[in-house]
Amino acid sequence: MNKLKLIILTTILSLSASIASAQSSESCTKSSGTIIKIENGATTYPFKVSSGLNTDACSEIPDNYRINIFKFGLCTANPMTANDFSSCSLLIDSDTAVTQVISGVGVGSALNTNKTIAPGTYGYLVTLMTNKLEIEHTQTYNGTIYAKPNGGTETSGVKCWSLADYGTSFGNWGTEFDDKGSPDNSGLTCGDADATLVNHGYTSETFDTMGPGEGEGSWTAEIDEGFQQEAGTMNGKLLQIDNATTATSYADAKRMLIVLDFTTDKVVTPNSKLELKFKLTDAVSVDHSLSDSKIYAVKLGADPIQVDFVVTN
Repeated sequence: MNKLKLIILTTILSLSASIASAQSSESCTKSSGTIIKIENGATTYPFKVSSGLNTDACSEIPDNYRINIFKFGLCTANPMTANDFSSCSLLIDSDTAVTQVISGVGVGSALNTNKTIAPGTYGYLVTLMTNKLEIEHTQTYNGTIYAKPNGGTETSGVKCWSLADYGTSFGNWGTEFDDKGSPDNSGLTCGDADATLVNHGYTSETFDTMGPGEGEGSWTAEIDEGFQQEAGTMNGKLLQIDNATTATSYADAKRMLIVLDFTTDKVVTPNSKLELKFKLTDAVSVDHSLSDSKIYAVKLGADPIQVDFVVTN
């Protein structure tokens, strides 16, 4: 069995750790079960992680994580070169996005494939997907949390949930997402423990750069150098909506091309069994802010998902 550990989004998020200040790498402490414990509410960020440090963000397991894939498979030549997929044998190959919802713990479901991998020896694993990652999540606390959903009327309670069709961006380039993910414009709303989840749905985070945030450096479409993974070197690039042309700015960046260059080529035979496993641990960052001595839930950040691609011969 060759187990290929592909941490697709870790690559993107790790490129610019300096701008990922809202991302949290640890779950917050719980009062019981999945209920986040409020350590104190008025003088500092209210959530205490296992390290003993206060933080404004809690990495949790999301209820649902949705990605939209155009191409996924193996290649004999590097598709990062000229965005060329001609050497690839794909499990997914579609002009329209194939939606994959990842949910639950230990819940299995078939990948929405439309092709098969041909027998052969492959040096690269490729994924082409939208640069918008979507999360649906509900979080419970042991005290009152506040929110101003979509900049509207303030809500409060011990339960907060994701707003349908709300979006933020990773680099915050341009003006589309200005003021989003703040105490004055939240991507969540809050209510009582038994509150009806009004306007509950998927929020999104758009990856609009492979470099630093707006005002912190030059915009870039491609990772400067490869990111070393257990199975090889990973690279990433933002493409335009045609799935072929490298993005020229944040405005025309619509796709993410992720390529893993294997250290050792992988062999697929006519009898190989292929299995894809997703791990959602810490895949959502529940972000908060203090304002007027109130704790606000401001947005959901798309943190790394981990994907194990297993080839059994």
